[in-house]
Amino acid sequence: TLYAHTIKGQAANFLCESLRAKAYDMELAAKENRNEDVYSMLPGIEEGVDNMIHALQSIDWSDPGFTGES
Repeated sequence: TLYAHTIKGQAANFLCESLRAKAYDMELAAKENRNEDVYSMLPGIEEGVDNMIHALQSIDWSDPGFTGES
């Protein structure tokens, strides 16, 4: 449950709602000991994490418009 909880929190921090929702569902399944459900959710979580990483890597962090600097 800790991993799902951590992913859920990080997804929320970066406004990745679909990943946050998937991680929430996984966290609940883990708390309820629905291990088969947890394992079946792993590909969706992995895809969501990959998408989040790709989105973060595509940001131009040096862009003054992004940082709010003038």
